[in-house]
Amino acid sequence: MYKRQIIGTVIAYAIPAIVEINGGKDYESKVNAIGYFLLITLPIFAVFTLISLKDVKTSPENKERFSWKKTKNVIFDKNILNIVIAKLLFFLGLISAAALSSFLVKHYFHLGDYFARIQAIYFVTAMLFVFIWMALAKKYGEKKTLKIAVGFMVLGHLSVLIPVASPNVTTLTLHYFLAGAGFGAGPFLLRAMAANEATWIDNNTDNNARGVIFGMITLFEKLGGALAIIVTLPMLEFLGFNAKADIGDSVASPILYLYLFVPIISYLVILLPLSQITSRVQK
Repeated sequence: MYKRQIIGTVIAYAIPAIVEINGGKDYESKVNAIGYFLLITLPIFAVFTLISLKDVKTSPENKERFSWKKTKNVIFDKNILNIVIAKLLFFLGLISAAALSSFLVKHYFHLGDYFARIQAIYFVTAMLFVFIWMALAKKYGEKKTLKIAVGFMVLGHLSVLIPVASPNVTTLTLHYFLAGAGFGAGPFLLRAMAANEATWIDNNTDNNARGVIFGMITLFEKLGGALAIIVTLPMLEFLGFNAKADIGDSVASPILYLYLFVPIISYLVILLPLSQITSRVQK
């Protein structure tokens, strides 16, 4: 699973970086490159996936009737609720940082011509660090590793102060490398925790939890991303920001403050639901 995600991420973020390296500095060229890639590859991979999927038939006697009561038991399970809340907070911080990154690089650091390459480094670093975080989780457990990762995510985000003190491509790339290393923990460890909880519920209760839990995970990811846009972009507009216009320091500085504090506060608050997750021993 992780290999496919890493390969997909490398390809997706390498495309605008390659366009940028070869002279396509404008934002439109980079977006068009990804668009054409998706238009060509998505239908091919969709057909391939549909052909390769096996149709698993369930005999009538093995079919379980849908039960609102069992579904409610899963939804309001204490551990599951805390995991999905942590997921929402993680994506609130992540998408806030992502929404502000291009503005920060272009208008605060004035290094917009390098943004695609820096962004590629961020996400590729995140995917590669997944293996390190998963290895730590096997040794120390997902909960303890996530707490360590939250600290690393906060420190990685604070490292933006390095290019603030010395603004150049090298220091900005260092910041995104450190931030990406921390980001690699959240999506995968929270899903691993959810999978463990689903297994425990399936083995120890008569509730069929897996589909409900991963549906909730996906829903709360989207909610976190939506909240991030609701929080950050209206605030930028209120401050007088216009993405197409040259802006002064009076607007550029608030971009930095939003980039710093919205994700960091979100990451720190993750510790609250994490502390409420209790260990359950598998039978």
